[in-house]
Amino acid sequence: SSQQEFFDSLDLGYLSGESNIALEEIDLLKHFSKRKKALTIIIGEDVINHPESVNIARIVGLLQKSSEFKVLIIPPQTNTLGVSQICELDEASEGLSVGYNVKADFTLSAKGSGDLDMPALNQQEGTFVNIDKDLVSLNAGVKYSGYELNDIACALGLEKENVIEYTSELGFGEITFDELPNSIDPSGKITRGIKIESKSNTQNALVEDVEDLDEFNGTVVYSCNPLDQFNVFTENCKQIVEKKSAGNYELIASKQFATAANLKPGSVVKFTIDGEEFIRKLKVDKNMTGTVAFNPNFDLDTVSSEYRYNQVKLKVENE
Repeated sequence: SSQQEFFDSLDLGYLSGESNIALEEIDLLKHFSKRKKALTIIIGEDVINHPESVNIARIVGLLQKSSEFKVLIIPPQTNTLGVSQICELDEASEGLSVGYNVKADFTLSAKGSGDLDMPALNQQEGTFVNIDKDLVSLNAGVKYSGYELNDIACALGLEKENVIEYTSELGFGEITFDELPNSIDPSGKITRGIKIESKSNTQNALVEDVEDLDEFNGTVVYSCNPLDQFNVFTENCKQIVEKKSAGNYELIASKQFATAANLKPGSVVKFTIDGEEFIRKLKVDKNMTGTVAFNPNFDLDTVSSEYRYNQVKLKVENE
C-alpha cells in the first residue's frame, strides 16, 4: 500500500538527527522491544496542546492503523476523554459561557472560587471514562450538602431524582448505573465498568507535510508538576503532608539555565504565561542537564490550553 511504501521510504538517519535520538538509542529500543508484550505510543499534554496537534493526531492514527503500535492517550483532566466521546466542541465559543471548574462568564466550581459551588470528585455519585476507555462508576466518599448538576437539570425541566439516572442516556449503551460492574475477585482481578466504543473520526485524515516550528530562543520554561501535585485540588488536600509556603512553588532549573539567565539559587522571579502571572522561587537541581527549567502549574485556578514549552521574560523580585 502507499502507506507502507511511505514507512519503507523513511530515512532513519534523517529521523535520528531531526528527533535528537541517536541511532545507538534506536538500536537499544529495538533490543528491548523484543521482550515487549505490546508496542505502545503514549500521548499526553505535550502532543495534545502542540501547535500542530491535528496533524500529529493523523500521523499517530496512521501508525496505529498501519503498524503494530497501539495508542494510549493520557487525558489532560479527569473526564476529558469521556466528554470528547459524547460532545461536539466548537473551535471558538460565541456569546456568554458557563464553565465547570474553569473561568467563564458564569462558573460552576468545586474549588470554592466560582459563582455556584459544586461537589468535588470525592463527593460525587456518577460516572467517568478512565484512561482505559472504560465507563466506570463513581461513589461519593465525602458528604456534600449543596447544589449539584442534577439540581440544575431539574430547574431546566428534566426532572430526574438523581444524576446517575442519566447513565443510560450518555451514549455509551443502555446500561444503568447500578449495572456497571465494580468488584475484585479473590485472586485480585479487578472488574470495573464497561469498555466503550471510540467515537469514529469522520474528518479528512490526510497527513500534511511537517513544517519547521519557530525556534524557541531566550528563556524557555516547561510546565511540569511534582509527582504528588496534579492540580488545585491536590494543592488544597490536607492529606498531602507538605508545608504551604512560597518555597513549595519553585521554578526548578538546571545549573546551565540559572547561569544563562544570570540567576542565583533562591532568587524569587516573576513571569507571565498565557495571561497567568507566576511568582516562583528558583531552585537549582544539579541532576538536570541542558538549559531547561520546570514550572509547576498545579496551583492555577484555570485549565491552560497552551503548549508546555513557553518563552518567558523573568523579572527578579529579590536577590
